[in-house]
Amino acid sequence: MTTKTKIIIGVGSAVALIASYLIYKKMSSDKGEENPQKKGEENPPKKDDTNECKKYIVSVSKGNLNKREQPNDKSKIIGSIPKAKEIYAKKSNTDGWMELCEDGGGFVSLKYLKEVN
Repeated sequence: MTTKTKIIIGVGSAVALIASYLIYKKMSSDKGEENPQKKGEENPPKKDDTNECKKYIVSVSKGNLNKREQPNDKSKIIGSIPKAKEIYAKKSNTDGWMELCEDGGGFVSLKYLKEVN
């Protein structure tokens, strides 16, 4: 067998191996959705490998909860979230603040959230 023939066989084997792997990954992902949902439900955000997004209810005594650009109360207010709205958030790197997992991100104070179990 010539060197050229060996190279062609080697390349063909590598292509076949990659194709098999891609087919396997596609079949594995088609077996079931990570978050199956009922008709009419919103899509919850996907979980982050290091910090899981969890469901919370906004619990302010009146008005809306301020959504901020950075995790501190001096940061620019970039929006607001109505009382009793369900949101998805995860811990931020700043104690007492949560990072929103939806609606363009932002930060909210943990003291105004109640975790939904």
